[in-house]
Amino acid sequence: MEASKYPSSYNDIHHGYHKQLNDFMKAFGFYDVFLLDLEGQLIYSVFKEIDFGTNFLEGPHRNSSLGQAYRGALVSGPQQVTTTDFSRYAPSYFKPGSFLASPIYDGGAKIGVVAFQLDPAKLNKTVSNLHGLGESGEAYIVGSDWLMRSDSRFVDSSTILIQKVETTAARNVIRGQSGSTIDKDYRDIMVLSHYRPLRIEGLNWGIIAEVDEQHIMAPAIRLVAYTVCIFVFTLAIIAFVSFSTLKLCIMRPLQQLLIAAEQFRQGNYVARVQIVSNDEFAILGDTHNKMADAIESHVTELKNTLSDVKELSGLLPICASCKSIRDDDGYFKTVETYLIGRSHLQFSHTICQVCIPLLYPELGEELLVSD
Repeated sequence: MEASKYPSSYNDIHHGYHKQLNDFMKAFGFYDVFLLDLEGQLIYSVFKEIDFGTNFLEGPHRNSSLGQAYRGALVSGPQQVTTTDFSRYAPSYFKPGSFLASPIYDGGAKIGVVAFQLDPAKLNKTVSNLHGLGESGEAYIVGSDWLMRSDSRFVDSSTILIQKVETTAARNVIRGQSGSTIDKDYRDIMVLSHYRPLRIEGLNWGIIAEVDEQHIMAPAIRLVAYTVCIFVFTLAIIAFVSFSTLKLCIMRPLQQLLIAAEQFRQGNYVARVQIVSNDEFAILGDTHNKMADAIESHVTELKNTLSDVKELSGLLPICASCKSIRDDDGYFKTVETYLIGRSHLQFSHTICQVCIPLLYPELGEELLVSD
């Protein structure tokens, strides 16, 4: 706000310093800048609200946060700053206001007080400009009365001096402690809170940064799911390789042995096991093949013997006189020759008791006596 349009010495002084003070206010992000004399009179402000021209020692705003800051600066020394906490400031339409005040000296003489009104919007921007908190994270300031001194990102309206935060993190930070905890926040949601006191002279403020627990655990859950998938996939590969190895090295040789044994059972004596390795199953297959060879040899021999026996059965053409037997070619052969050719019989020659007297009468009585 510009000075009065009526000419005066105040207007001249105002015109000389107003632009500089206004630029200073904007550069540092203050809401307003005030100049007060030693009698408590507010002689200058940038916006010139209803507090302009009032007395902060006896006027209507003497008990306001600006009045407290002014009285603190009156008794302060050079380069000392008095800070007041947020409270509803009537001249600013009862918006939350916090003030910084310091004495002004001309040489060694104190001539007045300069005060600055903090801008809540600027404070919110500074506090909320924290990276890495994600969609569920936020940072805010809480005071000793458990009320927020900055706005919550999850509430559409302002939460300064409205939203109460009585959490473990808030209680610890108001006690001056720093640390982290997992507990419910003012929204009754489990969060990871990191807190520390701001340590501003005259203010018992603490800053709290929070992130929802479920979002903190999300990367760990994804990692667990990824690990489980890798484990299951690896287990499936191991199972497939093991099954393939089992099938190739154990089941296939056993299957060949079973097939060969079944063929033997059905009478196929030429069935053999194919040996393709050099392990215990190869030894077992070789033993089976040797056994099959022996069995096949015996079977062949039995078949031949049975064939010979069959030739000896049935009707044989035999000479009525000499008892020779006619073979398949029409030739007569002695009984000995015929049987030897068709069996494994061995003959030893002797004379029966009936033929001895007929062929050898002279020896008959002696052989009978000897018998």
